[in-house]
Amino acid sequence: MKVYFRNLDGLRFIAAFLVILQHASDYRGFAVPTYSNLFKAHFAEAGRYGVTLFFVLSGFLITYLLMTEAQKTGTVDIKKFYIRRILRIWPLYFAFGILVISTIDIVLRNFGIYGHTPKLTNLIYLFTFSVNLQLLFGASQAWLGLPMSTRSTMEEET
Repeated sequence: MKVYFRNLDGLRFIAAFLVILQHASDYRGFAVPTYSNLFKAHFAEAGRYGVTLFFVLSGFLITYLLMTEAQKTGTVDIKKFYIRRILRIWPLYFAFGILVISTIDIVLRNFGIYGHTPKLTNLIYLFTFSVNLQLLFGASQAWLGLPMSTRSTMEEET
């Protein structure tokens, strides 16, 4: 059953934009120094609100689908529900993760950051769904496999 709530698109945009603002504030080292602290002060927590809004929307949509199925069939097939969720989310998750892991060295070189990322380690974290643990226990660039000292000397001069 395909259900689309067009009126939720505006809320999805707001949630995504708040997350983007948070991520942009996290990259203050690449920003103009005089504006970066001001930007960080205003948008450092924006992502939390965006993620919360995404969870609320997701909870509403999943509950709606499950209640509709229960109303029509008298039961909810949990196995089919999880298979549908997996088929919807995992292909994009793995495709994006593999794309990032395979191209990150090229992208970083364009920012003046040199080195090689540990591709096998990153793939293990990707396929075990534990990238957040990698980020939690590593340095801020642990997912890149780069210590902070590998940043370009241009950044240190500014």
